[in-house]
Amino acid sequence: MTEDAPADQRPQQPAQRVRVRAGIVLGPHGNVQRFADKAADPLLDKFAASTDSGEQKTIAGQLAAIFSADAPTIPLYEQPDWGLYNTMRFTGFPSEKDPYAPLSPYLEPQSLLVLTRISPR
Repeated sequence: MTEDAPADQRPQQPAQRVRVRAGIVLGPHGNVQRFADKAADPLLDKFAASTDSGEQKTIAGQLAAIFSADAPTIPLYEQPDWGLYNTMRFTGFPSEKDPYAPLSPYLEPQSLLVLTRISPR
């Protein structure tokens, strides 16, 4: 998204809200499946505006039912934060001793930080 995008299509800082608009979910992890449903828009707004955990739980159930009805994907786990690396040719990857960034290649800008820290053997 660029700064000239409509305000409701720009991530809001510091807490980026997830918004479904024109088939695109805007938020910290995007919408890989490009799933959208007009019934979800008002529910997402209502969820974001609510401070009642019971109401949010009810709304989350309604959103899950909408998603499950069309099931563009089958989520196997929630927001994984993992990665693999091989030190045969490069060193400097995040580790238990030096956890400077998540290793997942899908997290931006953290993956760029990893690229600045690895070096050839």
